[in-house]
Order: sequence, then structure tokens, then C-alpha cells
Amino acid sequence: MRFFNSVKALYTAVGILFLLFVLGGYLDFQNETMNSRHLQISIALERMIRLDQELTAMLALAAMEQNELRVTRYETVNQDVEAAIQKVIDLTKEQSMTQEISALREGHKKISDIEEIALQKMRAGSWKEGKDILFGDEYSIAKKTYEIDTETIPGVVLGEIEAIENRFNTIKSAALAARIGALCLLLWTGIIFSRRTRADLAEQVRLQKEISASNKLLEDRVQERTEELRLLLQSAGEGMFGVNTSGQTTFINPVALNLLGFGEAEMVGKDVHELIHHSHPDGSPYHKEYCPMNATCTSGTQNQVNDEVLWRKNGSSFPVEYSSTPIIKDGKVMGAVVTFRDITERKKARKELEERMEDLERFSRLTIDREEKMIQLKEEINNILEQTGGEKKYKIVA
Repeated sequence: MRFFNSVKALYTAVGILFLLFVLGGYLDFQNETMNSRHLQISIALERMIRLDQELTAMLALAAMEQNELRVTRYETVNQDVEAAIQKVIDLTKEQSMTQEISALREGHKKISDIEEIALQKMRAGSWKEGKDILFGDEYSIAKKTYEIDTETIPGVVLGEIEAIENRFNTIKSAALAARIGALCLLLWTGIIFSRRTRADLAEQVRLQKEISASNKLLEDRVQERTEELRLLLQSAGEGMFGVNTSGQTTFINPVALNLLGFGEAEMVGKDVHELIHHSHPDGSPYHKEYCPMNATCTSGTQNQVNDEVLWRKNGSSFPVEYSSTPIIKDGKVMGAVVTFRDITERKKARKELEERMEDLERFSRLTIDREEKMIQLKEEINNILEQTGGEKKYKIVA
């Protein structure tokens, strides 16, 4: 049953129907050919019988009237009879009537031989002898036998023709029934296939709806995720931007734009190194091949830097601390994400701290020097008192 639900069954039914129509066309052609041949056989037989009767009448009148003019057309008519017999033989050579046709030809030849002798006698003026031959027992028996054959053979031929026609009609009927059966098979297969096609279409529509719903859900989730990432980028306390393997900016968050002074359209799609990382703090060129950000994009190495500057749109620079992390997919580097923070205030605070530490150190040195001088002075006083016989006034702790 599964076979009838397949496209193969439909093609098979069409193929069978086509072959049966071809076979039917061939049988129709053969039937037309056979009918035409049978018609020619019937016409040839009728002509043969009519010409033979004409020959008999011609010879009988010539003998009775002793008129040689009556037989002037004998040879022509006799040749026509021979031609008619030959045509019947040619038309029936595919049928099983060789023996009957051969007997018909032999009978005609025997009569022709007797008639030729009679004609020779009549042309020689021996009318009585010629008449005796034509009305003699030998000729009468031969003629009667030939007439029986000419009456029998057409019936045999027509019977054979009818038998062949019956066989052809049986084959045609079978072919017609087969064509009808194939047509019914085609219709049935077409109906089943149509039902299956409708079911497949309904299933495709259902699947399409499910796919559309899944795509819609996926799009909603992507939008939600995109919105989350956008909010994350906007709310991040650090500057952040993405770079592809060509060094072009793919995205940048508002914090980074605010620190750098660029608009988003001025950054996205542009070479980030040429825009914000083109020079060292002292203004000397910073070649791209030595840039840690570029190294992350090309080789996939992660870098952490805290002693470089980024350059603003207005040409000023500010110290930054940044990290560049590679984006890797299926083992291939796709780009990098760079996060940075402005460390100007940190450096300023560190500088102030260093200055205060230096002041404190200077103050400490001054205090130590004073203490050392006081100890020296106390020692000198103690020494003078001892020399004068007095007691030491100050107790010095080493």
C-alpha cells in the first residue's frame, strides 16, 4: 500500500498507460492493414471468379458459333486470371492456406492447358474437335473441380480472415480493457497521491507555522539579549569597544564615547588604532604592529596594559589602564574586546601622595638632625660638669 502512495506509483501508472496506448495504436494500425489486405483478397477472388466465368463463356460461344473473333481476348483475360490468382497468393502467404491456393492454381493451369489445345484446333479450323474438347468429360471434370475450388477457397479464405479478425478483436478487447484498467489505476494512484500531497502540504504548513513561531521566539530572545547587552554596555563603568581582525571598531559603549569625545558613527567601522592609539604619551608615533590591542586581534593573545594613553577627538590624551581579550569562535580569532578606564585621577592622587611622602621624609630628616645636635650638646654639657667636679645633668639614652 505504501507503494501506491509514492511518486513512483504515479510514474509507473503513467508509463503503463502510455505503453498500452502505444500498443493499442499498433494494434489499430495492424487491424487497418489486415482489413485492407482482406478487402484486397476478397476483390481479387471476386475478379478471378468473374474473369474465369468470362473465359468459359467466351470459349463456349466461340465453339458453338464457330467464330474465332470470340476468343481474341482469351490471352488477355487468362493473364488477368493468372494475375488475380498470384495476387491472392501474395496476399495470403502469411496465412495457412498454401495448399488450397496451390490447388486452385494447379486447377486453373490444367484447364488452361486443355483450353489451349482447343484453341489451337479452332484456329486450325477444326471446330468440331475443339468443341468436343471443350465439352468433353476431361474438360468438364477439370472445370467442375476448378469451380468447386473457386467456390470453396473464398469461403476458406474468408473463414481464415474471420478467425484472424476474431483473434485481433480479442487482443484489441484485452488491450482496451488493459487501457481502461491502467487509466483506473492512474486515477486511483492520482487520487491517493493527491491526498498524500494535500497531507504533505498541510504538514508543511504546520511545520512552517512552527518554524515561524520558533523564529519569532528566537528573534524575541535575541532582541531581549541584545537589549540586555546594550544596557550592560551603557551601564558599564568602564569604556568598552569591540575590534575585528582588521582593527576596525564593531561596537562602542557610551562611556568610551564620552571619554574619547567621538560620536558612535565616527568610531564604528573605522581603524581604532589610527583614531585613538596612534601615538605614545610623548607624541612619538605608535606603530600598529607593536600595539597590544592589535596583537590580540591578530594572534589571540590577552594583554593587560597600565602605562599608555588614548587620544581624544580634540587631540588631547589621557592615561588609561586597559585589557584586550580575544573573541574566538571554532578555534579562530574573530576579533577582540577592549575595556579601559581613565586613570588620570589615580595618577594625580598618586603624585600628590608621592609629594606628601617626600615632604614627610624631609621633615623626618630635619627632626633627626635636630635630635642629633641636642644629644651632642647635652654630652658637651655633661663633660664640662664632670671636668669641674660636678655631676652629669643629662641622662643620655643611646
